[in-house]
Amino acid sequence: LAGLAFAERSTTEQLSAMLLTAGRRGLNVPLELVLRVVGREGSSAIVDFVRHFDIFRWTEEANGNQFLGVRTRLEAELLARENLTDLTEVDVVVSYIRHVRPLFNGRTGGDEIQFIVDLMNQIGPQSIEQGRYARWYGDLADAFAEQREHSGMLHPRLVLQEVNLTREYVKSTQRSNDLTQEERLARLRASEDLLQRTLEEGDTSPRARLNLYLELAASLGSQAYELVTEEGHSSTEAIRPILERLVDAVMRARAADPENIYPVDVLAWAAKDAVSSGGMTPQARVSLLAEAKASLDSIDPQDLSPGHLAKYRARQADISRLLGDKDLETSYLQELMRIDDPAAYYLLAVRALGDTRDPESVKIALRVLLDAPTSIRDDWKCARLILDL
Repeated sequence: LAGLAFAERSTTEQLSAMLLTAGRRGLNVPLELVLRVVGREGSSAIVDFVRHFDIFRWTEEANGNQFLGVRTRLEAELLARENLTDLTEVDVVVSYIRHVRPLFNGRTGGDEIQFIVDLMNQIGPQSIEQGRYARWYGDLADAFAEQREHSGMLHPRLVLQEVNLTREYVKSTQRSNDLTQEERLARLRASEDLLQRTLEEGDTSPRARLNLYLELAASLGSQAYELVTEEGHSSTEAIRPILERLVDAVMRARAADPENIYPVDVLAWAAKDAVSSGGMTPQARVSLLAEAKASLDSIDPQDLSPGHLAKYRARQADISRLLGDKDLETSYLQELMRIDDPAAYYLLAVRALGDTRDPESVKIALRVLLDAPTSIRDDWKCARLILDL
């Protein structure tokens, strides 16, 4: 059964796969979404299904909304390991996405949208299972696009999922060459257009607009990277308007939440990637780095959490190095090392390794980790890196 495709399974087997995929992650599925996936013929089987299999539950909330789920998360996990492959789960998630219907009487989109967002939080690019499901991010992005085109509706929360998956998929194909550069750029440009339309047409909350501008900036940063790494180097005239739109998106995001570090982080990594490629003119290079440095300098480090402070200092060091300010780079790195947080030591070790991982770099990285306090070495990120080295 585990190797059987979702579409080839019986209605009972499909219902089981759907609820196990959600249940192993502690999620209940809105009943109407399940009904849409199995269709009219399968809807009559749900009552018998719940009656005959005690592990599955049919519940109703006080507001009348109904859900299907599992008795316990552990039971769902054990059964899923026996009956589902990762590909089957992806097929289930694709079916959920294609059949989801947002509600527009509130900005959250209703129970179905919340379910999809919660599910993607556990298998998407920002999840701990990112490595497990990353190969299918292109398929998941396409499913969101199909849902949007079929329904004719733009919901900001679904758009964010689609464009984030698209960008992560594009990044992965830079290494695998599954897409040509022109195909990657086409996907990123389509994402930019979709985000702009959503910002113009959608009834979005302040938080949603912030996230849309953040994703817009990230998409533009990825476009700029593609152009500056193009063989023979793309013309400055082609890159300049993209960078201008990137900075504009970051500034709009910061206007929505001046204390939020994420817009600044997006600008910093976009500047680092674009400048590091070597495909920019000195003038464009300095201009973009100046924007990034000014944004970083506008953040008060005292307001940041230890984890955000570690990333902030790392970005400062990156930009300072690219600007050629060795004194600033050294000072930021020294402050980064003084942060008593595992993320700081991990970042320092990774930075020491560089891209080549030559014996001397490995020695320095190991020294950073092994000289750290015991609590740092016991952190899973640092411990794993020590084992890898």
